[in-house]
Order: sequence, then C-alpha cells, then structure tokens
Amino acid sequence: EKQAHIQLVRSVQSGRLNVTQLIAAQQYLDALNDRIEQLECLIMQIEEELEQRRQAVLEARRERKILEAIREKQWRRYLRELEREEQNFADEIAGIRYGRAGGDQV
Repeated sequence: EKQAHIQLVRSVQSGRLNVTQLIAAQQYLDALNDRIEQLECLIMQIEEELEQRRQAVLEARRERKILEAIREKQWRRYLRELEREEQNFADEIAGIRYGRAGGDQV
C-alpha cells in the first residue's frame, strides 16, 4: 500500500497519470479518510472514558473527605466520653477518700 502510494506520487510528479492510477489514488484516499474517521471515533471514546474516570476520582475524593470528617467527629466524641468517664472515676475516688477521712460526718 505504501509502495503503491509512492509510485502514484512519482506518476503525478512526472505528469503521467492514467485512469487506473487515478482510481487507485482515490481508493487510497478514501481508505485513509475511513481510517481517520475510525481513529477520531476511538479518540472520542477514549476521551469520554477518561472524563468518566476523572469524575469517578473526584467523587471518590469527596466521599473520602466526608468519611474522614465523620471519623474525626466520632474520634472527638469518643475522647470526650473517655474524659467524662475518667472525671467520673476521679470524682468517685475522691469521694471514697473523703468518706474514709471522715468527711461525710455532719
């Protein structure tokens, strides 16, 4: 195919071009145009898929950020609850010590 194209170019340059060669040249150009259309279609499909994947990545990042915020909120809540329990325990211990020292007598 490439060799036929080279021969066609030489014929055009020399000014000797017959009908058969002209038809072959047109068929070659048609084939090239068909291939270009196929490749353009493929490029469009790939670009669409790429955009879909970009959107999926963005959505995953948003979800991850939300989950991290929820996790952080739950962690802070857990720490507050732990501090409250520790304070209750410390208050209970202090009450027991105070009671042993005779502080509960009126």
